Amino acid sequence: MASYGAAKRWLDPLIVQLRRLSAAESVSSCVLALVLVYAVAAEWLGSVAGITGAYLLGYILAGSEYKADIERTFYAIGHGLLIPLFFISIGLSSNFRSLGGHWLLLGTIFLIAVVSKLLGCGVAALARGMGLVRSFRVGCGMVSRGEVGLIVTAMGAASGVFHEPEVAVMVSVVLFTTLLTPLALRGAFHIKCAQDDEDKAFEVYDALLQSPANGSNHSGLGQ
Repeated sequence: MASYGAAKRWLDPLIVQLRRLSAAESVSSCVLALVLVYAVAAEWLGSVAGITGAYLLGYILAGSEYKADIERTFYAIGHGLLIPLFFISIGLSSNFRSLGGHWLLLGTIFLIAVVSKLLGCGVAALARGMGLVRSFRVGCGMVSRGEVGLIVTAMGAASGVFHEPEVAVMVSVVLFTTLLTPLALRGAFHIKCAQDDEDKAFEVYDALLQSPANGSNHSGLGQ
């Protein structure tokens, strides 16, 4: 809470002061340093994963008025360097030959990964008032396990909790769920519901209102 409050209070004023410096990319350098500090502090002081601290600072930056400038720089850094390096390191540490004899474990974790997302996200959407079909679509869209699962896998491998078979299983689950998600979504959107007809009717109505002929009729009525 203290770190959240400090960042919420002082981050924007700090960025204002950094923008006055003549040094190139001073804001981006400072923000990157703060991300690393929050990640290390989360592990050393909070005894939680470093991604938690980095996410906390990212959450605060998302509400900053300087978000666009920071995001533009970090998009280039992330997609141009850090994200490819991360995925390459995960791939290099995976030995899919070690999957032999662990197919049951792979199938079990894959099933749990799919069902837990379908139920967790789908039921949450249903509780928020979405229909059954649309809640199912939300669940299907959330099935994919991405970078967070890979980060946990990398941490487990680095700490010795996971060995080659477990790393290969987890990377395979991330890969299979990512491939499954668009197929599941495609099937889910083939299931029609009443809300789809209502949305289509609203789209037709909006198109009629915005059509040139309708606009001329309204202008004629105004005259």
